[in-house]
Amino acid sequence: MVNSHFLKRIISVGEKEILARLTDYADLSYKATDILIFMMKDCSSLVERNEEVKEIEKVGDELNISIKQDITKGNKPKPYGQLDTIG
Repeated sequence: MVNSHFLKRIISVGEKEILARLTDYADLSYKATDILIFMMKDCSSLVERNEEVKEIEKVGDELNISIKQDITKGNKPKPYGQLDTIG
């Protein structure tokens, strides 16, 4: 197994920030999963809940594009945790 101190020494600050931003995907997954579980329990609001899942997917797509551009174009990465716009 790779020593975490070794990894910290070999990756740059920008790479660390991008890796930290990847945790936003987990946050999105948790939110979407909670909504899907609720949809299975209560079928009365499927349309509204489906729209919430679509919004989460849209944010995930935007995050994907943003990270891809930061990596390929050498842009300065955005700070971690910018997904607070989804309730």
